[in-house]
Order: sequence, then C-alpha cells, then structure tokens
Amino acid sequence: SRQIWWGHRIPVWYCKSCHEPIASVEEPKRCQKCDNTNLEQEKDVLDTWFSSWLWPISTLGWPEQTDDLKCFYPTNDLVTAQEIIFFWVARMIMAGLYFKKQAPFKNVYIHGTVRDDTGKKMSKSLGNTIDPIEIIEQFSADALRFSIILITAHGQDVFLSTEKFEIGRNFSNKLWNASRFLLGNLDGREVLSTEFDYKNLGFVDKWIISKLNRTIKKVTDSLGQYKFNEAAHALYDFIRHDYCDWFIEIVKPIINEKHSKNMLTFILETSLRLLHPIMPFITEEIWQKLPIKSKPESIMLTAWPVSDINLINDSVEGEFALMQNVIQRVRNTRREFNIAMGKELNIIIKPKDEKIKLIIDKNIAIINSLAKLGSVEIALDAVKPQNSSAIVDENFEIYVNLEGIIDIEQERKRIQKQIEKISMDLTKVRNKLSNKDFVERANPDIVEKEKEKEDALVKLRNKAEEQLDSIKN
Repeated sequence: SRQIWWGHRIPVWYCKSCHEPIASVEEPKRCQKCDNTNLEQEKDVLDTWFSSWLWPISTLGWPEQTDDLKCFYPTNDLVTAQEIIFFWVARMIMAGLYFKKQAPFKNVYIHGTVRDDTGKKMSKSLGNTIDPIEIIEQFSADALRFSIILITAHGQDVFLSTEKFEIGRNFSNKLWNASRFLLGNLDGREVLSTEFDYKNLGFVDKWIISKLNRTIKKVTDSLGQYKFNEAAHALYDFIRHDYCDWFIEIVKPIINEKHSKNMLTFILETSLRLLHPIMPFITEEIWQKLPIKSKPESIMLTAWPVSDINLINDSVEGEFALMQNVIQRVRNTRREFNIAMGKELNIIIKPKDEKIKLIIDKNIAIINSLAKLGSVEIALDAVKPQNSSAIVDENFEIYVNLEGIIDIEQERKRIQKQIEKISMDLTKVRNKLSNKDFVERANPDIVEKEKEKEDALVKLRNKAEEQLDSIKN
C-alpha cells in the first residue's frame, strides 16, 4: 500500500556485465567489481514516507530559496493522526533540523481516529468508509465540517455515521431561516447599524449582549486551546437557542422598530464572524446580504470579535434564566397533556419570595407571549385550585387550570394505561438482565443497551406517575 510511482529513485545501480548492485550517494562511474562502465540505475522509487518527510520544505520550492519558503517555513501547527507520529512527524522534524537547521512547526495537534458507529476503524479495505463528496452533495460542505467538529471531542476518537451529518444540516437551516426572518423584514433601502449605547438598552437586549460576549470568550479560548468541538458547541447553543429560539421570538412583535432590526443585525453579524472558520460558505453568503455601513468586501477581511467582560452580566442572565424556566415548565405541561399551542392557559404563579415575585412581575409580558397564556395571577400566598396541574420548582410553584381544557377523568385513564404499558416493558427488560445466561453470553454492547433501556423506562414511569399524582391531587 506504500508503493508509489513517482518520487526519489532508489540510489542503487546495477552493473550490466556482472549484475553487481552498487549503492551510492553520488552516481558511480564504473563497477567496483569488474570495472565495467555500463551501469543502470534502479527504476523504482523510495517508499512514500521518504518523500513525505520532506513535505514541509519540498512543497515550498526547496532546495531553491523561494519567497514561499522564506514566508511559510517554519509554520505554527501540524494536524495529524497518532499512528504516524514516528513515520511522518518525527521524520519531518529531523529533515527540517538537518536541511534548514530549524524545526518545521511549533505545535502538533493529534486528532482521534475516525470509526464507524460500531466502533470499527474506517478503512477502504473493510468497506465501511463514508465518501465526503457524497456527504457534501447530500448535506453541504458546511454541514460536513460543522458536524465533524461538533462530535469530535479533544483527543478522542469519533464514531461517525451518515445520520450524524443531519446535525450540521439542521443547524444550517436554522441559521438561514433566522437570517431570512431579519432580511424579510427590511424594505431593501435600510442601512443597519451594529453600534449601540449599552446604558440605554432594555433587559432582553442586555441579556443577549451578555450571552454574546460570554460566547465570544468561550469560542476564542477554546480555539486557542485546540478544543474545536467546545467552540462549536458554544456557537451551536448561542445561535440556535439563545438567538433563534429566544431572542428572535421575543423581538418578533416589535420587529418593525429600527432598534430591534439593528440589534438583530448586530448579534447575527458578530455570530457569523465567530462561525466563519467552521462554516465558511453559509456565513459569507448571509454576511454579503446584510446591509451594514462600511463593511469590507468579504467576511474574511473583518476583525475577529473581542469579548468585553464588562458586558457579561450574571444578574441579568440569572433573571432571564428564571423567566425561561417559567415558560419552559408551562410548555412542558402543554406537551404532557397534549394541549394545543393555540389554546390559551390560565395559570397561578406562587413565587418563593418577594425577590422572585418582582422578577416574574417585571417580565410577565414576555411570559404571557411565549407561554401563550390567558390570565395570570401572581401571589406569594396562592393556593392550588381544584382540577389544576401543579408545577413545583425551587423558586416557584405554578398551578395550571385544566378545567375545560382536558377531560380530567379521561386523562387519568390514559396515564394509568401508559404506566401499565411501561411496567410491562420494564418487567421484560429486567427478566432479561436477571437471566445469568443472557448476561454472560450476549455481546457486552447488547447487555449495556438493555441496561440503558431499563434506566430510560424507570425515568419514563416515574414521570408518568408524577403526572397521575398531579391530577389525582
């Protein structure tokens, strides 16, 4: 597998008279054995590793003292796999020290091995490889890059399957749709500003600015430490959840205000610059469409965002997290009882103390809008009414009125049947795991999956029993 057809010819000559092999650095003039001058050099070349060890200098024009060689040698980083540290990395260093008196790079980043989803190393001979060209055609180059980076932990092997590229594709779609929402609300003549006066910003604006600056710091630090997947996770969480799921949803009712458009643009444009090294194509495409004052011709020519730690506000983030929790808990109740989002809910909130009450009071308009509520009562001495579901949290209790929303008795029966079904499935799994022959003879992966199934069923049953208790009480 290491045979190559072009490279450095083996420095061995053969005498055409006596067939004596002659190994020599310089081309020999005559045979050392019979003095014949009719010699022929070996046509085969040295193996691929011999050529590869000269890669840092030969690609730049060495042995000529080219401008490329002066500019790019030595470089900073080499990315490689652990199995060729000796075959390639050590040899490149030796060649650099010998021919240039200087090591060819400062840092070596050793990435993990790519394996299939069963744990086998991907190999052409095994036939379990994934063709990146096919992935690009199906999901896009950006989706391929983002997915690989997101699921590859620092120094760990990556377990790859075609389905995992859906992560990058779905993220791309989310980013594209968020951009379309902003651009679709512009009149085509507006020029937006990415500057703002922090002192005059509202609560939600200060929250998203705080989260943005925290993300900039996390991404910058992670890239500096070669923790690429942590940088991707930070961007994924901020763009998908903070920006798309929360900030855009809150801003939608006031999207026609100039300030809202400017703030949406500022957050998006900064996020695109952070994301550009991982997803270069979609970020360039969206960035080109943003009508921003005095921008360079390409996102590649913009400055890297710098985090302002003075804009990271723990207090604001804490208040917003409390508001998010109220909204999410009400949404969870909708899902648990299959209540349509179009149907308004009437709730009573019982805060833990006056401080929590003030935070909820201050943000009740956002809570009403995102949780799709009808009436809301907030009281420290609230009492749970009949036919309501209770949501218990360390900071509050919420009572959701189910009167006229669901058939209470029918819901009790449904949950009871669900508990019985889960219990039957759980018994089957536990019977398997209590079978000594199964545990000892089955593939360890199968046994582990059965244990995971048991844990999942226990959690599911506990949740259903909590629901049933909530209705009964």
